[in-house]
Amino acid sequence: MRECIYCGPIGHNINTRQIDTRSHLNTFNLSTPPHDTSNPSRLVHRHLYPISLKIHALALSDHMSFREVGARLSVPYSTVRNWMKVSNELTEFKGNKKSSNLLAARRTRIIPEHESLLAFIDTQCHQECAPTCTHMVNFLKKHQQPSLQTYMERQKDGCGYENLLKLLQCFCARYGYTHQQACFRNRTVTDLESNRAAFAAGFHSEHGGVPDE
Repeated sequence: MRECIYCGPIGHNINTRQIDTRSHLNTFNLSTPPHDTSNPSRLVHRHLYPISLKIHALALSDHMSFREVGARLSVPYSTVRNWMKVSNELTEFKGNKKSSNLLAARRTRIIPEHESLLAFIDTQCHQECAPTCTHMVNFLKKHQQPSLQTYMERQKDGCGYENLLKLLQCFCARYGYTHQQACFRNRTVTDLESNRAAFAAGFHSEHGGVPDE
């Protein structure tokens, strides 16, 4: 006689047995597994949209509905509706529009009197002098020594200067200042030196007789 793994022996009295369908259904995991927050690969990250896209969405919402704007920009219509609530702040924003948040939504500024540091960076740029973190550190030592000393005291031993450099880099990124990056040279150093020597020889042969003033 054959047997069923759920009902037992299969025979003429199969209809007289009480079959509990819940018993074998419970042996299977039919429910969706819970969200594992311990696995970073399964975490769902929130989408960040630049302010330029938000302003563009506000312009489209003047003659389109929230759903139409969301479908056109591939953004949930509820997100577009939330942008409309802060439309005044978005339209009056004067910072870097590549950022995703308004300045009011950022972290509290650690550098006090940051306007003076921004003015120093602008002055360096206008003088065609690329400002570096060393320049900014020297500026803080000269003009904001107490606050700089307080910040360094809060850091762990051996990590203060490195954290200060990261803070200044984030400060520059917040206000849209870029940093220099290494790139490939179009000409080698040997070619440049040979060109300089050839130019010097030609210039000396042509203007060598001109007396020095």
